[in-house]
Amino acid sequence: MAASHPLKPEVDIIVPVYNAKKYAQSCLESVLARSTGVDFRLIAVNDGSDDETTIMLQKFNEENAEFVLLEHEKNLGYTRAVNTGLKYSTAPFAILLNSDTEVTNDWLSGLLRCFNSDPHLGIVGPLSNAAS
Repeated sequence: MAASHPLKPEVDIIVPVYNAKKYAQSCLESVLARSTGVDFRLIAVNDGSDDETTIMLQKFNEENAEFVLLEHEKNLGYTRAVNTGLKYSTAPFAILLNSDTEVTNDWLSGLLRCFNSDPHLGIVGPLSNAAS
């Protein structure tokens, strides 16, 4: 299980969600299970999802201390959902994940290690097994 986040976590992980309950739930569960060794907060932005997805997100919010749920009443689109999460973020690092992402073990510490490897870096991104 992931560490509980302090008042100001080291990383805010922002996941915009629009429907696709199954994928979004797998994404959120993988982040909580595989983000060890780093203080983080998981922020989901429900971008006007259907009732099934909204109920899952609200239940997930009730059950997980390191999870924050922000909600749009209607779908505003990916960019606005991400911006809502970024405006809420207070951590020195912010990571954006698509809601169909499933992270691997130690993914978060690996990204931070890469970022911290060179003071000239301002942004880093992972490799994907689904990118073309």
